[in-house]
Amino acid sequence: MAANSKFDLCTQATALLGLGPVQSFDDGDKGAVAGRLYDTIVLALIESYPWNFAKVLSESLTRLSDAPASQWTYLYQLPNNLDGIVWALYTETTVDAAPFKHWERIGNTIATNETAVYIKYAAINEVAKMPKYFHLLAVTALAAAFAQPMKESAELADFYHKRAFGTPEQNGKGGLWAAATAADARGSPSTIQRDNPFIDCR
Repeated sequence: MAANSKFDLCTQATALLGLGPVQSFDDGDKGAVAGRLYDTIVLALIESYPWNFAKVLSESLTRLSDAPASQWTYLYQLPNNLDGIVWALYTETTVDAAPFKHWERIGNTIATNETAVYIKYAAINEVAKMPKYFHLLAVTALAAAFAQPMKESAELADFYHKRAFGTPEQNGKGGLWAAATAADARGSPSTIQRDNPFIDCR
């Protein structure tokens, strides 16, 4: 079944647990649990890997007039739709530009000595625009998160967590996560290796 909203993803997750649909995050105990967990689970998935579908390369960040209260020279405003992690910062937007590492995130700003800053960051797209391989991963991860509070079942939680992320020995990088990242990498074979170091950014 296609997923066009966060409620569709939650409903598919509850279906795996043998429960009814989630039509609202204010819809009883089940809806309240889904509402508390949805953004956390999906954002954690977005941050877990430099997904091609979630990457945004912005125009130059806006430099603020305030000077940072630190060793840095300039402050730049982060985008409003940035969801969690900054993958990389650049001083130019050429294809082979290398990210720079001398910067610090302070709240919703970036402090640095660079006079021009471009950013690659994670933004959660509309559910309907997410690829199906990510839908499957998200639904399974949500089922793992929902199992204990909705069904009081540690067994179901463990089952769907392993299906989503593999065994403990795989350190969260197995299961459907591995399949999804492999599918995402095939969509951009010439750039995926350059993206790996971005996880090291602050």
